[in-house]
Amino acid sequence: MEPKKNPKADLNRNRTFYLQLGLIIVLLITWQAIEWKTYDPEAIDIGQVNMDALDEEDVPITEMQNT
Repeated sequence: MEPKKNPKADLNRNRTFYLQLGLIIVLLITWQAIEWKTYDPEAIDIGQVNMDALDEEDVPITEMQNT
């Protein structure tokens, strides 16, 4: 009697390869999750100017001197 299974479809052949590949992927994801930086949104200066806080400055009057 002939076996009905295809020997190329046997996943146990590359079992260690798939295990190592899975461990590497999980390790990289874990490493990136640990190294992920988050910042406090209130501590970030986004550069917006509060127009109410600006005081109008008086420009000193200058005189033109002819020499």
